[in-house]
Formats: sequence, C-alpha cells, structure tokens
Amino acid sequence: MLDLAAHLGVRTGESSPGAEASQGANVPFEEWAWAFCRFERAVAVRAALTAARVALPSWEGYSPTDKLDGEVIGGPALREALNAVEAGLSGSEGGAAKLAAAAEEVRSLAARVVAYVDEASGNKHVVARRTAAVNAALSSLAAVETAVWDEAAITTAIQDEHDAAEVEEQRAAGPALHVVRALSYSCAATGMTADELRGELRRAFFEGSS
Repeated sequence: MLDLAAHLGVRTGESSPGAEASQGANVPFEEWAWAFCRFERAVAVRAALTAARVALPSWEGYSPTDKLDGEVIGGPALREALNAVEAGLSGSEGGAAKLAAAAEEVRSLAARVVAYVDEASGNKHVVARRTAAVNAALSSLAAVETAVWDEAAITTAIQDEHDAAEVEEQRAAGPALHVVRALSYSCAATGMTADELRGELRRAFFEGSS
C-alpha cells in the first residue's frame, strides 16, 4: 500500500522510488485519477465509489421545484447502486447479479435525468442545484461502470478490422476513464477541489471511512 499512500499524499517515509511523483499535487488531475488503475482493480473501484458517495448529498438533498422535478431528481436509487458496488467489493453472495441490475438502472436514470435537465427551466440557483444533482448521478454511474467493467465485453465493440486498435487501447486502459469521470463529476457536484477530494480518498483507504 506504500505506493498508494504516496499517490494519495500520505507521507510514510517508506514509499518506493518515484512514488512521490504520483502525488496528486504534482500531476494534472485527470492523470492522477487515471493512475488509480495502476493498482489492483479493487483500488480503482474503491476510489470511484468513494468519490461518488461524497457527491451523494447533491442528489439526495435536492429540493424539487415541482412534482415532475421531484420525480426525476433525487431518491434512493443512487445510494442503492453504490451499496451494490460495495457488496461486490466485499464478495457478498449474489453481489454480481445485484451489481449488474444496478448498472442497468443507473444508466437509465442518468440518461433520463440528463435529458430532463437539458430541457428544464429555472433561475440560476435552481439550475446550479440541478446541475450539481446531475453531476452526482454521473459520478455514481461512473463508479458503477468502474465496478462492472469487463475486458471480455470490449470485443463486442469490434465492427471491423479498423476497430482493433481502439479495442486494444480500451483493454490497456481498463476502467480508467470511468474512474476519471467518477472523481471529476464528484468535484463538479460538490465544488470540492482536487486536494479536498484527495483527502476524502485518503480517509477511505487509510482510516476505514468511505
């Protein structure tokens, strides 16, 4: 865990050579977020999950302006999906099936919310709150996608020989793009800086909080 500690800015005095360069303050945010996939898969999933949970209040605490607003934004679906991710990490019985079902639900929810918000009106304060809620939903979606990412499934994207290079790039990247999105949307939903989010991740990994 020493390299991960360095990546999160935990100074142990024992990090391996070059690990300090991975600390988020020294690299662009997206590069730092992408690098979670250098570690074992569970690390990438935990990072995305933690970021999504940090953003949840922007979704769950949203105050609807009318009935339709309340039907589209808010509710327990995101928390339930993130609980399914947690269950998958812990190896709970039936976790894979629950996670697959959660992924389908959150994909549908996110698409519905984005479409609604694109058309909805309101003053700047309402728009800002809706935007934060959408970003929270997209962070949760990215966390779920990180958890369900499957290298074998990428082959279904091959349409002809010209797709082969792109597929290989996706295989090499793993779920990294989803991790970047989970962290980026979390910051957008909460207004957190990269350093503040990094602190949340440190607590999740090294203080047992997520």
